[in-house]
Amino acid sequence: MGLRWGILGAASIADSAIIPAIMANPASTVVSIASRDLDRASALARKHGVGRAESYSRMLGSGDLDAVYIPLPVASHVEWIEKALAAGKHVLCEKPIAMNADDIRQLIKLRDRFGLVCAEAMMIVHSPQWQAAMDLILRKAIGVLKRVDGCFSYYLDDPSSIRNQGSLGGGALRDIGVYPVAATRIVTR
Repeated sequence: MGLRWGILGAASIADSAIIPAIMANPASTVVSIASRDLDRASALARKHGVGRAESYSRMLGSGDLDAVYIPLPVASHVEWIEKALAAGKHVLCEKPIAMNADDIRQLIKLRDRFGLVCAEAMMIVHSPQWQAAMDLILRKAIGVLKRVDGCFSYYLDDPSSIRNQGSLGGGALRDIGVYPVAATRIVTR
């Protein structure tokens, strides 16, 4: 049967990247999509041929899921990760996994207590291209790292966009700036 996933949120990243990736893996399937807006969950489920659309709580109470992917606003991550782990589900959560280090420490304790996987969906950690570049830097194959300058940007001038809401975990540092910061941490370990 493989790994049975629930998608806890109808964010565009789930639609454009995560659901297609899970469905392309013959060892995985998406069983359910949950949203605060059932119509939105239903539309996304129909688009991807997923059999069920439901509420977050109903999804977590389901006995036919092994794992959930959480693409909710960052400020909601910890709450729903805790609920998913308590419901016996493995978790893959969109980056950043939490708003602060204390919350991350709490999630690690819960993960260990329940014996489940709880991981952050940070593509640079897993991308073969990034891994190759980081390996070159760490081996000093392209010289000695002396300085890091980072720039990662996109155009978004809608102040109401969740990606611009600092209180929800958006903003330049947490949403997009996390990539050069995380890459720098990895290659300077």
